[in-house]
Amino acid sequence: MRMLTALVFAGLLSTCLSEAAGAQIWFDLASGEPTVVTSVGDSQSTLTFPPYPFGDVWPPGTLVYIEFFTTDVLPPFAANYASYFNDGGCGCAGLPVETITYRFHYDESQLEWPESETTLYVSYGSPWTRATNVQLDTLSDTITYSYFGIMPTLVNFGIGPSRSVPTATQSWGQLKQNYLQEHR
Repeated sequence: MRMLTALVFAGLLSTCLSEAAGAQIWFDLASGEPTVVTSVGDSQSTLTFPPYPFGDVWPPGTLVYIEFFTTDVLPPFAANYASYFNDGGCGCAGLPVETITYRFHYDESQLEWPESETTLYVSYGSPWTRATNVQLDTLSDTITYSYFGIMPTLVNFGIGPSRSVPTATQSWGQLKQNYLQEHR
């Protein structure tokens, strides 16, 4: 009876965890299923890991942790997001072998520039740089970002105008100064 109770509890817990459409989840690298994380603060924004994102060498039960959420909007951006990754000591070192896909939603009414000039910026602490491998979809007000590389522990994203490009040598403070100069 205890075994049956434990199995039922484990099944219910597993169902609750897999249906948690939140920004904080542990997922199994060996599940063989895509993992979709919905942003807290914007249910139309998602982070998707394909099946076996870190290769098919990990045994079942190899868990990694991810958070995906909106943050306070910082000028000159119309929307800001962040993700936090922890490999949980799995040994994968945050080195995916498959492309990770972010899908960011924005509110067109918050844009202070033509929608066709919208792009995505990333910051791995500092500075902000323009993301590559980005697709703008003005019909659904989304930007899709395909990422392949080491999963940073913390990454920040900003949806902003392509005409005001921060360079790799500019700090966040410099970006704010540029914004203020453009809007005086």
